[in-house]
Amino acid sequence: MSDQALKTTPLNAAHRALGARMVGFGGYDMPVQYEGVLAEHRWTREHAGLFDVSHMGQAKITGADAIAQFERFVP
Repeated sequence: MSDQALKTTPLNAAHRALGARMVGFGGYDMPVQYEGVLAEHRWTREHAGLFDVSHMGQAKITGADAIAQFERFVP
């Protein structure tokens, strides 16, 4: 296990507020399970599910207008 702190995603606080069991994955603090597999399956079948992939995307924006360009993607 690394001594380096895990990064968090924008949904980290929401995952924790919903009672997620968190684990380190790819350098990020990620949810692995909530109430249990059956409860999650049932909820997804009856309502909807969301998978947090915000830790997977990376972009490098350079140039004099980098901030303005970034704001186009993440207002």
